[in-house]
Amino acid sequence: MDLRTIAFIVTLLGVSLAGQTASKPSAQKTKTELALDGISLAVYERSSSSPLTSTIKSGTKDSKVHAVDNQKKLLLKFAVKDAKKNEQIAVQQAFVAFVHKDTEREVIFVAEPETGTKNYLVDLDFKTQEKNFDGLNGTYSLRLILGDAGAANAFDWNFADIKASFSEVVHPPQKKSQVVNYDTLPEIKHKFREPEVRPSAVISDTFTLACLAPLGLLLILWLRIGLNFGNIQFSLWALGFHAGLIAIFGLYFTFWVRLDMFETLKYLAFIGVPTFVCGNRLLRSLNQARKMLSRFSISARRFASGSSNFCKIAGFHERTADTDYAKRPLFVNETDHITYQEFNKKVGQYAALLNRKLQLTRGDRLIARTSKSIDNIALYFAALRIGAIYIPLNPGYSERETKHFVNDSKPKLLVTCNLESDKPFLESITHVISEDALATGAMMESPMLEVEDVSSSDIASVCYTSGTTGLPKGAMIMHGGIAANAESCVQFWNFNQDDTQYHCLPSYHIHGLFISFNCSLLTRGSVIWQPKFTVENALKWLPKSTVMMGVPTYFHRLIHDQRFSKDTVKNIRVFVSGSAPLSPAVWDDFKKRTGIPILERYGMTETLVSTSNPYEHSKRIAGSVGIPLPGYQVRINKDEILEYKGPSIFKGYWNLPEKTKQEFTQDGWFITGDVARIDENGYVYIMGRGKDMIISGGLNVYPKELEDVMDNLEIVKESAVVAAPHPDFGEAVVAVVVKSSKGKDLSDEEFGKNIVSACKKELANYKIPKKVFVLDELPRNAMGKVQKKQLRDEYKNLFTQ
Repeated sequence: MDLRTIAFIVTLLGVSLAGQTASKPSAQKTKTELALDGISLAVYERSSSSPLTSTIKSGTKDSKVHAVDNQKKLLLKFAVKDAKKNEQIAVQQAFVAFVHKDTEREVIFVAEPETGTKNYLVDLDFKTQEKNFDGLNGTYSLRLILGDAGAANAFDWNFADIKASFSEVVHPPQKKSQVVNYDTLPEIKHKFREPEVRPSAVISDTFTLACLAPLGLLLILWLRIGLNFGNIQFSLWALGFHAGLIAIFGLYFTFWVRLDMFETLKYLAFIGVPTFVCGNRLLRSLNQARKMLSRFSISARRFASGSSNFCKIAGFHERTADTDYAKRPLFVNETDHITYQEFNKKVGQYAALLNRKLQLTRGDRLIARTSKSIDNIALYFAALRIGAIYIPLNPGYSERETKHFVNDSKPKLLVTCNLESDKPFLESITHVISEDALATGAMMESPMLEVEDVSSSDIASVCYTSGTTGLPKGAMIMHGGIAANAESCVQFWNFNQDDTQYHCLPSYHIHGLFISFNCSLLTRGSVIWQPKFTVENALKWLPKSTVMMGVPTYFHRLIHDQRFSKDTVKNIRVFVSGSAPLSPAVWDDFKKRTGIPILERYGMTETLVSTSNPYEHSKRIAGSVGIPLPGYQVRINKDEILEYKGPSIFKGYWNLPEKTKQEFTQDGWFITGDVARIDENGYVYIMGRGKDMIISGGLNVYPKELEDVMDNLEIVKESAVVAAPHPDFGEAVVAVVVKSSKGKDLSDEEFGKNIVSACKKELANYKIPKKVFVLDELPRNAMGKVQKKQLRDEYKNLFTQ
C-alpha cells in the first residue's frame, strides 16, 4: 500500500471518527492551516554523545550534503503549529521519505511524538536501518510529509540531501515504478513507488485487503443486527459483539496511523473471532432476529426488508404479524383503533381482489377518485403491493376534467365515489367500480400478503399537477423516491413511534397521501384519520395529538377562533405547514397564541419535500422555507429560479418525454419554476412562481414581498398580488385584498388608500399597487392555494380598455 493510499485512509477515518455533522448544510468547519518554524537536523557518529545540530528554516533547504554510512546516526526534530493561532498541534500523519535521486526509490520512516513535549522525532541508527536501504548508495533527498483530515493544507518539503555509502549487497530485480495519481493531498507532488520496494513497515495492498476481508464480514453482520444498542434488546452477547466491533475499528485506525499493519492480523484473530461468535449467537433465533430487524433504524429497515416496494418498507407484508409493532394502533378514534396487523390484512384483501378478480398486475394503472377513508387508503397500499400504479384524483373533478386523466393514463380500473357520473368511462376502461362495492368485495377475499418485488426506480404513483398552465401533467413518483423522502422527513422532524398525528389533509394529494402519512408509518406511530379539516374537528382532536401537518389556510382559521389556545396544543410538539406560502403575519400570530413557531417546508409534486425549517424552535425563520434536507441540494440559476437535485425527484412526466427533458438542466437539476433567493446561512425564501413575477417598467416586482407587507396590516385578513397588462409599464401591479374584522368599517375607497399608503412606507414606488380590489374571499383550489390565474384573467383588461 503506497503512502498516499495510507494517508487517504487515515484522512477518511479521521473524518469518520470526528463525527461532527454541521447543523446547516451550508456551514463548513474551519480547517487548520499547518505551519513549521523549521527543522533541527543532526548527522553524527554513533559514538558521539553530543551531536551538533543545524536549524533549517521552513521552506528552505540545507546547503550541506550530509555523508552517512553504517557508523552514523541521524536525529531530526520539529514541531507543527496552527498558523493562525500560533499554537503547537498534533497531526495524524508525519513521515520522512528518503528518495534516491537516480532510481526514485523511497525509504519511509514515521516521525514519532517526543515524550513530554509536542515535538516530533525521527531518530535513525543507519547500522540497524541499513537493511531497509538494501545497500543502495548515492544521493538521497530528504522529504518531510505532513497531512491531517482537519488541515487546510499538507506539507511535502525537501529540506536536505544525504550521500549514503552502505555495504554492497546484491539486489533482486525490482518491478517497474508505478505512478499513483492521488488528489486528497494536492500539495504533495512527488511520486510514490510500488510496495515491493518499501521497508517492511509499509505493507502490500494484497495484505491490506486480506486484513480488511474479515472486517468486511463483521460489518455485514453488524448491519444485519443493528447499528446501535437501541436497535436490539440488551444482552451480554450484544455487549460483547458491539464492544468487539468498536475495538476492531480502533485497532485498524491505530495501525494505519502507525504504518504497522502486520500486527493487525494477530490482534484481529484475538478480537475478531469472539466478536463473530457473539454476532452469530444474536442471529441464531429466527423470531429474535425478526424482532431485531423491526427495531432497525429506518435506513437499515429498508435493507432488512429485502424489497424496494414501499408497501413493504411501510410495514405491510407477509410477516407483519410477527413484528413487534403488529399490535400497535395505527388508526385511532374515540372508542376504537385499527392495528398495523389489522390494516395489513385489509390491504391484503384489497390486493387479492385487485389481482385475482380484476386481473390487475404489475404496471397496470388504477385511478382512485375516492373519498378519504381507511378503506381507500388500504386500496392505495394494495395497488403498491401488487406492483400496480396508483393514480389519485380529486373527487370533485367534473366529467370533463376526469376525461383528460383517463385518456392520458389509460387505466385498467377506475374506483369512484360517484358511479353515476363516471359510468360514461365504461367505454374506455375495463372496470369502473364504486368504492362501496369494492370495499364489500374486498371483505369476502382471503388476504394476499405477498408483496411484489419492485426496484426503487419503478413507478408507484402518477400524481397530476394542478395544471395552472395548459393541461395537468402526470408526475411519475417512484417507490424509492417516496421512501427516501419519508426517511429524510422523519429524521429532520424527529418523528418517533410515540407520535400521534392529527391527519386532516386530503388523501388524493401528495401532502396527505405521502408526506404526512408516511412519517407516521415509518416510525410505527399512530394517526387520527379525519375526513377533512374544520376548526371544530381540530379543537376536538388536537389535545390528543402530538403532530399536525396542514396548509396555511388551516392555521389561519385556527388563530381566528377565540377557543384556540395554548391548552388546545399542550401535547403538540410540531406544526408543519406546506403546499402553499405561509404568511409571516400568520406565523407571528400563531406563535403569539400558542408559543409554537410553525415549521414551514417546501416541496412540489415532482420533488416531494426538498427544504424545511429546522426542528429546533430557535432556528425557524418566518417567511423562509428553511434549508435543504440531508442529501438534497438547491441552487439559484441566472433567472433567479430555484433548481433542485435529490433522491426523491420524480421519474418524469407521463407520456411527455420532451416536456420532461425541458424541465431539467443539462447537468441533471430540476427547474422548479419558483423564483427564490438563498441567504448567507443557506435558508431558502420563495418569492413566488416565475410566471407570477411582475415586470413593471422593466423592473421586477415579487408578489410575495407586497403580500407580506399587506398581510401584516391589522385591517387585512389576506391578500394576493397579480399583474395586469399596461400600455405604458408593460405590466401593472394589482392588489386583491380581503378585509379583516378591523377593516370592515372602512369603505373600499378608504381601505384602498390605507393599503397604498402603508406600501409606500415599506416599498419602492414601482412596487406600489396601481389598483386595489376588495373581495369577500380569495379564490383557492382544494389544497388552499390562491388561484392567481383566475385573478389575472379577471383583471387582464383593467388598463387596456
